[in-house]
Amino acid sequence: MPSLSFDTLFKAFKENVTATVMSLLVIGISIMFTINQKTNNNVQNDLKKTNKDCVTEKYVLATQMEQMRGQIIDLTGAFKELKGEMNTLRKLGIVKE
Repeated sequence: MPSLSFDTLFKAFKENVTATVMSLLVIGISIMFTINQKTNNNVQNDLKKTNKDCVTEKYVLATQMEQMRGQIIDLTGAFKELKGEMNTLRKLGIVKE
């Protein structure tokens, strides 16, 4: 069985230019497909990580909003209490309008 050397391969490519061009195109397309697949996997991993971060942020923001809602209710109650005390002081004549 004859061995395949670089010189033999080069001679074959030199004799058949169409086969050489087609082979190089197949190799190039295969390399581009592989690069595209790896890039696509990286993009998908980045999107999954970003999605997890967004879910975490959504939970944190919802918790903060609930805490602020409770603080607003407490503050509204304090203002109503203060308004009642001011009305009482006005009725007693301690505070004048």
